[in-house]
Amino acid sequence: MKLQAHRGVSTEYPENTFPAVFGAIEQGYDVIELDVGVTKDNVFVLLHDDTLNRTVRYADGSQIAEKTELSDVTYEELLGYDFGVWFAPKFKGTPVCLLVEALSAARNAGVKVKIDNKYRRFTKEQKDIFFTMLREWQDVAELTAFDTDMVKEAAEAFKDMDIHYDGLVSKEILDEITQIISPERLTVWLPYQNKHTQWVKVDFANKENVRLIKDRGAKVGVWILSEYDELEKAKMLGADIIETHGQIKPVKNKGVFADMHTHSRNSHDAKFPVMDICKAEIEAGVKIMAVTDHCDSFLCRDNAGFDMYSNIVASYKEALAANEEAGDKCEVLTGIELGEGFWYPAYTKKVLGLMPYDVVIGSVHAVMCPLVEGKTGTKIAFSQIAWENVSEEEIADFFDRYFDDVLTCVQTQDIDIMAHLGCTKGYIVRKKALNVDLHPYEDKIRKIFEVIIKRGIAMEVSTSPYADTGLYYPDEWIIKMYREMGGYLVTMSSDAHSPKKAGNRFAETAEMLREMGFKNIFYYKNRRSYQCTL
Repeated sequence: MKLQAHRGVSTEYPENTFPAVFGAIEQGYDVIELDVGVTKDNVFVLLHDDTLNRTVRYADGSQIAEKTELSDVTYEELLGYDFGVWFAPKFKGTPVCLLVEALSAARNAGVKVKIDNKYRRFTKEQKDIFFTMLREWQDVAELTAFDTDMVKEAAEAFKDMDIHYDGLVSKEILDEITQIISPERLTVWLPYQNKHTQWVKVDFANKENVRLIKDRGAKVGVWILSEYDELEKAKMLGADIIETHGQIKPVKNKGVFADMHTHSRNSHDAKFPVMDICKAEIEAGVKIMAVTDHCDSFLCRDNAGFDMYSNIVASYKEALAANEEAGDKCEVLTGIELGEGFWYPAYTKKVLGLMPYDVVIGSVHAVMCPLVEGKTGTKIAFSQIAWENVSEEEIADFFDRYFDDVLTCVQTQDIDIMAHLGCTKGYIVRKKALNVDLHPYEDKIRKIFEVIIKRGIAMEVSTSPYADTGLYYPDEWIIKMYREMGGYLVTMSSDAHSPKKAGNRFAETAEMLREMGFKNIFYYKNRRSYQCTL
């Protein structure tokens, strides 16, 4: 069965952009479904909507929301729009993608591009130009038709191109279409109703419709699937291809473990060289690791008396050197753990621009709370709080503030992964022998998950506290809740500050994730996501 990426990998990248297209190619999809629009000067670009939205800011600080129709904008003018920042800060400045850029990348990778039926909105002149241009790309491009007239139009224009029919299905319509185009060039798409596509009112993906299509020799496509149990149902129906936003992945890097969170002597609380951690990861069976040394903003911002910048550079260079030394035994990636970055935005911007990291982890290690010196606004790391002297009421207040800060972090920070959710529990268990129940904060945790799912941020599952507390970060019920909400981007982490913790319990953690319904873990390279099939 083939897998098709809807508007590229649109759950991890801004849809219909080159990053989304390239992500689909890198992750191994067979087909990329894309929407095409046309500018005032007849340039074909990737866009779903014809209405453009942007914010215009003036020198006096005022701003207005501006809406423009694509038909009123030239390609050169369109280059002034940002098509990435709405999705996540790391995509800020993403330009509009030309259709030919997507087609060229797909051809080089041996991947097909299915062009959605929105070209039906083109004028006759625009359609003639569009079809003429596509004749050079018949080996990679495929067209979608909304009705029998569009099927006829496409079939007459392109003698060798496959056509996808995405309209009403009946015996009569299929008979008419298969008289227009040979069935071996035809894929008929059936919408599948699921909890993430409530707008599909009727489930056309049923056995009778599949039989009608197969009896005529055409292929069956089913869209849009987001869960693996839906994929199994599609297989049982006899689907030849399914479409997904990105939740369902091609099998890749099967059984590979990636540790996306480790520390070296370049963190203020660790003392081991990167290569010592790497050797331990290799011994534990880990094939990919990221060096994500600490950068806690409240400890090391400018004028705080701590030179974090030298440590960041040293960590980056040491990771690169370790990657060379490790060879094919373990890939060592560069990264940073950015703590409380939202407290000092200017400092955070400087840190993020310092090195071209493979991965940026967001974390909260401290909150502004009255646990120290008896006043709100005091900042201190969790590990420094004397939890044995803190009341349960104060702990409850602390967690309220903590989850609020995590929400701010995922809403505002340029991060790939949210680290060790609820990690304060470990310190409280160790110092106070109190396993805090986080169920009272479920609503706040749900809001955090809603944001990270929308922004394509991964949730980290950390094995760090397991050896002495029997806990994961986050709690297992929280991991399950993330999965039930549709979350699938998950990374594994040892948060190792010493070799003895590197890759700790990864096999057991992978099995736990499988049982919860996760099919992949992920790693990040060049700030891009890659799957490792469990």
